[in-house]
Amino acid sequence: MAGGIRGPRTSGPRCTSTSARGVFMSFARVRVSLVVCAWLASIAGPARGQVSPGPPTGGAPAAPDAPIPPPAPTPPGSTAAPAPETPPAARSLAPGAGQPGAAGGLVEVTDPDAVRRCRDLGEEAIDTSRPGARGRLGLREALKEIGRARGASHIEYAGYVVLADSNAQRERGHFYDCTISMPAAAAPPLRSFATRTSYTGQIDVFPVGSLRAKLDTQALEGDTVTAYGVSGSFEYIVAPGVALGVNPGVVLGLKGPADTTSDTEYDVRARLRVGKLVGDGLGAHLYASGGISWLVMPGDAPTAVGAIVGFGAGVSHPVDSSTFVTLELGYQYGFQSASVGTVDIEAASRLFHIGLGIGSYL
Repeated sequence: MAGGIRGPRTSGPRCTSTSARGVFMSFARVRVSLVVCAWLASIAGPARGQVSPGPPTGGAPAAPDAPIPPPAPTPPGSTAAPAPETPPAARSLAPGAGQPGAAGGLVEVTDPDAVRRCRDLGEEAIDTSRPGARGRLGLREALKEIGRARGASHIEYAGYVVLADSNAQRERGHFYDCTISMPAAAAPPLRSFATRTSYTGQIDVFPVGSLRAKLDTQALEGDTVTAYGVSGSFEYIVAPGVALGVNPGVVLGLKGPADTTSDTEYDVRARLRVGKLVGDGLGAHLYASGGISWLVMPGDAPTAVGAIVGFGAGVSHPVDSSTFVTLELGYQYGFQSASVGTVDIEAASRLFHIGLGIGSYL
């Protein structure tokens, strides 16, 4: 029995040998798969348009910081990429005119020379019942809207006035298109003050004055009551701030407080005015005058004739583009005298006046 019985067959060494062979075969299959995949990738690359890097042609490899060489010239027959377009140059404005403001904005100008070579788009005058600075600001915004609707790039304001009867305000705007420059020959002429004239009519009040009489060595002088008069002037504006003209006038009711009769004075004067004479807004000026005067006394008294000189100051304000109002304060010295036979009589006047007038530019 002992010799006939076989124990269990041992397979340990055999199993170990079989496992090692299996691992080796798996590793070999993986390596073969990797080689095959790499070979297939090298074949598929050129088929898809990819160029595999070739071997170096000699020399040391390029340094990482080496400059990139310029692109090779385009072969004949190939189509090059179009170059980017150069933006068009901005449209030039007229000389002396500024660039237009932000989107929809207008450039406000005060110098007529700045828009001399711009296309004239006309003007517009509008009113508002709102008083004060807010009302005037609203006027200008409304004029800008009109200018934008006309295609204007510049606007010039003129003729601002407060209407006394209704306390309303009026503003005038002149529109220009300066995006197209006009040739010099077609440009409108500059506003010339040397060719402008003005006419003024004025009502005068003489609240303070005196009459002086002197016969030989005896002199009498007395104050006058309030007198009234009218005057007018015709002036020639020789420069933007200087005007020369004639200024005739008449004074009625020259007498003392106790007098029952009055004298009448007729004056013819030449006058020089200096200051802001025209333009938008309030203007101020000084004046000096000189001429001849006739002091006509009542009854059979002779007429006294002599020189007069005066000086004063005033303000003016435009009502519209060609009309203005004035207010003046002034003082005048008279050196009139008369003769009765061989006797000379001095009869002179000293008058302070307040004048309110209205005038027009032509």
